[in-house]
Amino acid sequence: MSILNRSAVVLRPKQPYLEWTRLDDSEGLAEDVFETLREEPTLYLVPDWEEADEEREILDEFWPVLFEAMLNGWVTDPVLWPTGRTRKMFEDWFEIETFAMVEDIHLEDSIESI
Repeated sequence: MSILNRSAVVLRPKQPYLEWTRLDDSEGLAEDVFETLREEPTLYLVPDWEEADEEREILDEFWPVLFEAMLNGWVTDPVLWPTGRTRKMFEDWFEIETFAMVEDIHLEDSIESI
């Protein structure tokens, strides 16, 4: 096993995200996508941290990128994303779960970007 020099963040959308997705839901998929994202969220790798204050600093730096990744999952045109996004809005829109340590137990293959 190998400990990676990364920590992880999982975001689960809350009601405000669902309300926003309904604004552009011509196919009627918002509810299903919302439930899927809650049950099977994406895990985002971020720089690693060891202490709580480092975790806060990482989230302070990366919340805009994480927010945009979640918005991009529904609407790829940034012009249609909500404006005036703030850290509070991010926290209102998503449940945030963090993991300080990420361990790779499959050492036969190296990690690659796709």
